[in-house]
Amino acid sequence: MGAGNLRLTQREKDDHAHRLTGDSPGLSHAIATSITVTAVITGTVPVDLSSAYNVTGIYNDGSTFDPDASLDGDGYSFSEQLLGSEQVGEGVVFKLGPANAPDAVTGKTLALPAAKVQQPQDSRHRR
Repeated sequence: MGAGNLRLTQREKDDHAHRLTGDSPGLSHAIATSITVTAVITGTVPVDLSSAYNVTGIYNDGSTFDPDASLDGDGYSFSEQLLGSEQVGEGVVFKLGPANAPDAVTGKTLALPAAKVQQPQDSRHRR
């Protein structure tokens, strides 16, 4: 079996649409795909909120549930298939709770662990 090549090319500048092409001797295949890469802030640490979950906000597609058991108490919820297991916002990864079970927090104030932040050093003040 011969060696093959895999190429990823951006379709247009500043576009998330890409073309992925695989070539090997006697065979070539290409697909269009969309890729978004989000830089995650280094040093961030996930905080486990599972002990505070008090509402179910994420359900598997096709699940039936009582409106009172929804995120807003009126029948609305998020799709686990669309959200996945984590989301990234402002460079921070947010791990999501399990679908079809308490997976969100509402109406509570939570104490979070103290941040471990290193202050940047200003080289102008060094001697």
